[in-house]
Amino acid sequence: PVLYAAEVSSGLLGTLLRLLLKHWRSFEINIYDQNKTHLLTAHFPFRWFFKTLTLKTPQGATLCELEQRFAILSKKFD
Repeated sequence: PVLYAAEVSSGLLGTLLRLLLKHWRSFEINIYDQNKTHLLTAHFPFRWFFKTLTLKTPQGATLCELEQRFAILSKKFD
């Protein structure tokens, strides 16, 4: 493994929401290297359409954003 990812959870309610709502909820994932150094944070806010995933440094600076394009039968991101 090169990197590790861990979702920031809010206890039992967060676990239930993850199981029931899957990707139809907001979430935050912390990404670590092999030495458990925090490298990135991926933030996915709740939206019905045209979803956006934002990657940030541990200091809060935005590195990039992935935005969903319109597609009928598949999910495409730019």
